Amino acid sequence: MEGTPSFLDYWCYMFFCGACISGPWYEFRDFQNYMQGKEQYSRIPSTVKATLERIMHIFLLIAASIALSSFDDKYYLTQEFKETPFANKLVYMFLCLLRMMATYLIGFCFMECGSIASGFSYNGKDEKSNAKHDRI
Repeated sequence: MEGTPSFLDYWCYMFFCGACISGPWYEFRDFQNYMQGKEQYSRIPSTVKATLERIMHIFLLIAASIALSSFDDKYYLTQEFKETPFANKLVYMFLCLLRMMATYLIGFCFMECGSIASGFSYNGKDEKSNAKHDRI
């Protein structure tokens, strides 16, 4: 990169739709190439299929979160939990962890949907000439 980016370029980089939850996690040069349509971003194929696949993952995470909603971490504080065998405690804590992880992963999958849908995650084609959307 040559020189300092303009104020507008910097703000566009900071508040791009693919980084609305976590802030920018990609290089400014990649963002600049994307905005100017240079390098691999000069011919971005349709992103519909890849975006719908990621949305399907979101629905699976929502279903997992609903299915695991009966595992409450306040149960750790009960006498019944203290009397539970150690292996059962580990399984219960693992299922509580999965429930919490699913909650956060839903947000990150939505963020990734923004990058995929906009074409920013385009990474060329694989050996079968299928578009890859795994750059970011």
